[in-house]
Amino acid sequence: ALCRERWGVPLRDGYSAEEVGPIAHECPHGRWHVHAEHVLVEVLDAAGRPCAPGETGRVVLSGLHSHAMPMIRMETGDLATPAAPCPCGRGLPALARIDGRVRDLVELADGRRVLPTFDEAALSAAAPGLRRYQLVRLGPGAVEARVVVAAPLAPQERRALAAAFAAGIAPGGARGDSPGGASGVPPGGASGVPPGGASGIPARNLPGLTVEVREAARLETAASGKRLATLG
Repeated sequence: ALCRERWGVPLRDGYSAEEVGPIAHECPHGRWHVHAEHVLVEVLDAAGRPCAPGETGRVVLSGLHSHAMPMIRMETGDLATPAAPCPCGRGLPALARIDGRVRDLVELADGRRVLPTFDEAALSAAAPGLRRYQLVRLGPGAVEARVVVAAPLAPQERRALAAAFAAGIAPGGARGDSPGGASGVPPGGASGVPPGGASGIPARNLPGLTVEVREAARLETAASGKRLATLG
């Protein structure tokens, strides 16, 4: 919004990878058009079949100009959703969304795998003293939220915070898939780290999901492979 106000032009998103360079760019209709003359983009389901528009799957790339070292069907670790033909009129293949990373998926107890999306305003409202948080997958359907707070959490703040995290991981009709569904991602969840000894209060349960909140003096760095976020 600030760039649009200062420069008087809208901003459009881009999608790229270090191995092949630019992959797709966003059009005014909010879809990402693939640079088909430069790279072949496949979005595949669990069985390796192309996903239909609206189905989320794994992004696989083949570079068309890598003459010295051909890049053929490289697994990027990304998840995306193909789009139907775009009303903008461009004939290039399009993506409706770049959904996230395979490693960020959380497996629920019923086998569904979902991509967490957190509402930072809701987290701050639940616990105004929240400074940082880290999510650790303890097992299928079990997540520990390790938090750094300005002051000890009151019981109602702990419950509200657990509910906010749970809603971000698996909201009512969470986008995800059944076991072996579109994304075809092996079990491993968001962080793939071993249990750390939860001591928080078990909080709100959604189907196949339990979130516990544990206060911590400090959090391990993102380099450890765990999800780390700072409110700011």
